[in-house]
Amino acid sequence: MNRYAARPLWWLAALLAVYLCAPFVASVPQLGAADWANVDWHETWSAVAVSAGSASVASLVILLGSVPLGYFLARSTSRKMALLGFVMQLPLALPPLTSGVLLLFLLGPYSWIGRFTGGIFTDSFTGIVLAETFVAAPFLIIAAKSTFTAVDPVLDDVAATLSHHAGSRFFLVMLPVAWLRAFGEFGATVMVAYHPYSLPVYTYVVFGGQGLPAMMPLLLPKLLIAILCVALSIYSLRQRTDADETESADDALEPATNLTASRGAAPDLKLAFHLRRQLGAFDLDIAWTPVKRRLAIIEPSGSGKSLALRLIAGLESNAASSVRLGDAKLDALPPERRQIGYMPQNYGLFPHMTVAQQLAFPVDADTASARYWLDHLGLAQLTARLPRQLSFGQRQHVALARVLTRHSDLLLFDEPFAALDTPRRRRLQQSLRALQREISSVTIIVTHDPD
Repeated sequence: MNRYAARPLWWLAALLAVYLCAPFVASVPQLGAADWANVDWHETWSAVAVSAGSASVASLVILLGSVPLGYFLARSTSRKMALLGFVMQLPLALPPLTSGVLLLFLLGPYSWIGRFTGGIFTDSFTGIVLAETFVAAPFLIIAAKSTFTAVDPVLDDVAATLSHHAGSRFFLVMLPVAWLRAFGEFGATVMVAYHPYSLPVYTYVVFGGQGLPAMMPLLLPKLLIAILCVALSIYSLRQRTDADETESADDALEPATNLTASRGAAPDLKLAFHLRRQLGAFDLDIAWTPVKRRLAIIEPSGSGKSLALRLIAGLESNAASSVRLGDAKLDALPPERRQIGYMPQNYGLFPHMTVAQQLAFPVDADTASARYWLDHLGLAQLTARLPRQLSFGQRQHVALARVLTRHSDLLLFDEPFAALDTPRRRRLQQSLRALQREISSVTIIVTHDPD
């Protein structure tokens, strides 16, 4: 077997790597030819300050606007948002100088805005920021859209069932899960704001007026900044890698004990619902009258079991469905106000939160209850770990603990025992049955396993 079979076209990768490194190597012998004696260091550092300041302001402006815009582009399916996303990418297809010309049509001294503002947007620090924002913003918009698209929407659903409203879910869940080119922008900047000099424009001016030897020292600040950025990136990557290599602890599940230690008694509520939803040729129609507090929905895969749970939780909007818990009409409430416990199939653990933070995340989290379930589910030694540092079974335990930590009148479990071996499945089933006997919460379990 060819020993390079696992590395297809490795030689092309090596060739590109050599090419990318070669210019840096080739520049070293040229340092001696640089005109160091006649460098105007005052003007150089002034240009560095202008570039650093304008790039920082532009990055802040881009961050404040591009991240929410990327989120809406990722979550919306409307044609208007798709058209907006197309327009947002147009600056990427334009040569930088063309971008500058377009900005002059909008902001130049002879435009309506330019005449109204007295030309303050050209040949000024503000002009530099506007030029950099126009050229650099699409990069972050696309990056933000791609990141939010890759984020599992179940995380937003779980946060909603933990009583977090839309704004809280965006800042505490979606934005941390999801995180420029502005510093090096030249083309649009030189058209819109030639003065004060930014570092790229000053480099161009020195090169045009004094030649290569005088321009070469100006490369030093750029290289230092680039090296600093790369070093910070590598350091961050190493920190994440070290965390990923942490050993996983035992999956041991503690024996059942007194499950009411940290939960109070709740009224004896009954659940009634009539769920109707049509998706193409699939038609869901399921009804339940208040007979008992425990319900298992047992059907093969693809029969709408998970969809039924989402309709009960309010994660799927449907005016044709009705859900009532006791005297409360749940179908009239958004998911964050239904006071339910919900465990999806993939558990919905937030990747940037430790075990302790997962259990403390619900708006009505109970510290005493969290401690109890940490001990009972064998998680007491894992509180500082992130989901990626846990085994599959341990993640399931964390999701269960987060649901059981809340004093919810309605608990929804989507395949809660799927990842457990037979002995642990039996013990956890017994624990949940004991819980159901000792508290008044209505429990719905979705499964394809008749046991």
